[in-house]
Amino acid sequence: MQISGTDWHLTAQTEAAVEREVATQAVGVAVARARAYAEALDLHEVTPLEIADRGLISTPASPVQAKAMRTAAFDMVGSAPMEFEGEDIVVSATVEARFRAR
Repeated sequence: MQISGTDWHLTAQTEAAVEREVATQAVGVAVARARAYAEALDLHEVTPLEIADRGLISTPASPVQAKAMRTAAFDMVGSAPMEFEGEDIVVSATVEARFRAR
């Protein structure tokens, strides 16, 4: 027997939940940075004006390159059990934000 590759996916429900969590974390980082920048200028009131996915506020960035597909071949020897372990699925989010600081 030969297996020429595997393809791992998140279920639609899991993908949506993970994307929400990662987006929330990205916004949290943006807010924390805005507060740090404002405090460095001795400003303390930070109000978000716009928050969006990267490219929706300013000029779009370069397109993200597609992830390379990996192919693996496995040979069964006798009745030895086969174990499959997929690579980690990485989910990330990048946001752009504009804030007003006073």
